[in-house]
Amino acid sequence: MNAQPWQLSPQELKSYKKISKEALHATKDATLTPYHLSSYLTKNANSDLEKVRAFYIWLANNITYDMKSYQAGIYPDFHSRSVLKKREGLCEGYARLFTALCTEADIRCETIRGYSKGYGYEKGAKFEVGNHAWNAVELNGTWYLVDATWAATSLNTTTIKRSIDDKYFLTPPHEFLFNHLPEISAWQLVENPISLATFERGEEAIRATSRIPGNYQFKDSLKLLLNLDASMKKIEYQKRASRFNPKNTGSDYYLGVEYLYRGLDSLELLKQVQDQNIAEIVPHLEIRIFSLLDEAAFHFSGIKPSSRFYESAQNFLDETTYEKGVFKYEVAHRLLELFGTFNEEEKASKYNRYEQLVDQYFAEAKIYFLQIPTDSWYYENATSYINRYLIKGFAEL
Repeated sequence: MNAQPWQLSPQELKSYKKISKEALHATKDATLTPYHLSSYLTKNANSDLEKVRAFYIWLANNITYDMKSYQAGIYPDFHSRSVLKKREGLCEGYARLFTALCTEADIRCETIRGYSKGYGYEKGAKFEVGNHAWNAVELNGTWYLVDATWAATSLNTTTIKRSIDDKYFLTPPHEFLFNHLPEISAWQLVENPISLATFERGEEAIRATSRIPGNYQFKDSLKLLLNLDASMKKIEYQKRASRFNPKNTGSDYYLGVEYLYRGLDSLELLKQVQDQNIAEIVPHLEIRIFSLLDEAAFHFSGIKPSSRFYESAQNFLDETTYEKGVFKYEVAHRLLELFGTFNEEEKASKYNRYEQLVDQYFAEAKIYFLQIPTDSWYYENATSYINRYLIKGFAEL
């Protein structure tokens, strides 16, 4: 299989091979951070192709697959700095570090998640959740596929190899599909994308589908996805992944996480509201925050006990309820503080209105806090709110 996406001139090929050799000799100082490593590996490169090749060679030779964590079912820190420091990781770690190196070199790169027929795969097996991560990298306006994990490890044993496998460097998309299926169709980079069922049936079915003409505009689909802001991009990604495979509980989980984080970001807006405007602004802010938290809860609550995401989803589900209580409390507390700034005449004229609002928000906060299960991470904090703040009404405070 040709490792290059285009024919190289003799001079270009010489430079291409040279950069690959140089990538093997990075000094310790050059590997402190992804920035340092990317700078070192690209200092003599003449093209983005050579830069990407250097990253691929370095990763495959220097990052060890964390078989111990894999066999124990433990997911270590996937952050690129952590993988670089430890010199080991799982597929997500390889992919994220590759993305980080490309980003530092101003090369567009994406971490792609999906299904793979790698270690432990048995012919005919069915897939429910994604089990692998790799990369798509843009060179000269065209997207190519890279799997640094499989470059470094054996397909069947996940043991480190001494020779680098070029089959997973800029692999033709139709061939990549034999054992890699992205969670969203656009990253297949083909005009006739295959389904999960076709992927499960095997190489013959995949080849048959690839011979059928298609008109799927994957470039347009990717453009729409990649032009979204970071948070909406993650949400849209998971929506597409869920549509592609409704059984993928990971999509529901990560959708819930994104909606929860957007809700928490919106919750921070409460701090920016001027006290004198709080009674007018809060109802609109509450609708926005609670709709996001409700969306998060919807996705978390749909995850079955058999899913590996179940326990974490339950904790996040509790967090959505807890944060609603915190919001209600914070509003009541801010209203109390605002009331305390009034002169006696204002207090007398506004007392009934503020008493009603404060007691209402305190009561609603208590309802949410009381919903937190005793075995939840948030139970102690919820109980503390009730005991310290919610046992008195406006008149007593």
